[in-house]
Amino acid sequence: MTYKNNKKVIIIILVLIIMPTLLNGCNKKPIKIGFVGSLTSKQSQLSIDARNAITIGVERINSEGGIDGRPLELIVKDDQGSYETSLEKYEAFKSEGVQFVIGPMTSNLSDAVLDFKDSELLFISPSMSTNLLTGIDDNFIRVCPLVGAQSETFLEYVAPKEYKHLTILYDLSNKVYTEYLSELIKNNGESIIDTIDLIPFDSTKDNIEESFSSINMDKTEGILMISQATDTAFISQKISQIDAKPDLYSVSWSMTQDLIYFGGETIEGMNLIGVYRSPEPTPNQLIFGNSFYERFSYEPSFISIMTYDAFNILIEGIKATDDLTAQNVKESIYSIEKFDGLEDPIIVDEYGDSKRKYLIYEVVNGRFVPKY
Repeated sequence: MTYKNNKKVIIIILVLIIMPTLLNGCNKKPIKIGFVGSLTSKQSQLSIDARNAITIGVERINSEGGIDGRPLELIVKDDQGSYETSLEKYEAFKSEGVQFVIGPMTSNLSDAVLDFKDSELLFISPSMSTNLLTGIDDNFIRVCPLVGAQSETFLEYVAPKEYKHLTILYDLSNKVYTEYLSELIKNNGESIIDTIDLIPFDSTKDNIEESFSSINMDKTEGILMISQATDTAFISQKISQIDAKPDLYSVSWSMTQDLIYFGGETIEGMNLIGVYRSPEPTPNQLIFGNSFYERFSYEPSFISIMTYDAFNILIEGIKATDDLTAQNVKESIYSIEKFDGLEDPIIVDEYGDSKRKYLIYEVVNGRFVPKY
C-alpha cells in the first residue's frame, strides 16, 4: 500500500473515531440561564456586581465541562428598574428558551414577579427582601433574609445609644422595601426612641434636596438613609457641610463601591445593616473572592456573594433532576435540606424563603468592616 493510500486509511479511521464525539457534542444544547437587573440606572452597581458574580459561576461550570456535558449560556437583560420593562424582558426570556432567571434585584419589582408566578420561569433573587413575597407558592426563591430582620438588627444596635430623636430618609423609587422598613423601625422603635421622623424622597424625581431640608438638624441624633449608594453618598456629603454631626446609618442596598467612591471621607464611620458575614472567610469564599478580583479588578461586594450563592443553589437544583423544567428544578431545590453558602449555610423553605441573619458594618478606611 502506498503512502497516499495509508494516509487515506488513517483519515477514515480518525473520522470514524472523532465524528461520534463531535456529533454527540453538537447534541449537547446549552442550558440557558438568564440574569435580569437594573444595569443602566443610578443603582446599576448593584446589578453589575451581581452579573459579574454569575459570570464567575458560569465560567467555572463551563471550565469543568458543563452539567452532564451541557455548557451554560448566560443571557443578560436590563429591566431598568421598571415594572413594564421587566414584563417585556420576562417574555423575551421565555421566547429565547430561558427557564431559569437570577433576579430581579430590588423589591419594587415584586409585582412583576407575582404576575409571572404561574409561568414557565423560575426566579432566584439574591436581594429581594420584601415581605410581600413571603409564604406564597410561586416560582420565586430568594437567598436574602427578610426585611423584618433588618429592623430588628438596627433597633438592637441603636438601643444602648438612648437616642431621643432619629430621622429616617427613604427612597420611594423602591417603596415596597423602603417604606415598609421605615414603618417597621418607627413602630417597633417608639419604645426606645422618643421621636422618629420619616421623610420620603423620590430619587427618580431628583427631589432629595427638598427632603433633606425637612430634617430637624437641631434635634436629630441619628439619620438612617434607606437608599441606594449614590443617593446615600450625596446625603452624607450634604450632612458634612453643616455643623450638626448626627450618627449616620444606611442599609445593604448602599453597600457597593459606589458608596465608597462617591462618599469619600464623609461616610467614614457610617454604620450599615448588612447581610451576615462569617468572622473567618471560608475556603470557597476565598476562592471566589480571588477569582472575582482577578477577573474584574475589584473586591466582590455583599451582593456579589449573595448572587453567587443564588447561582449555586440553581446549579444544585439543576443537577438534582433529569427533567429541566422550572417546576422540576424548583422542587429539586426544595428537596435539598441545606446549601453551603459562601458565608454560612442556607436553608430554603417550602415557599422559597431563606433564613439568614443581618449584621452591622462600619465604614473604616473605605472598607465595610463587620461589627460582631
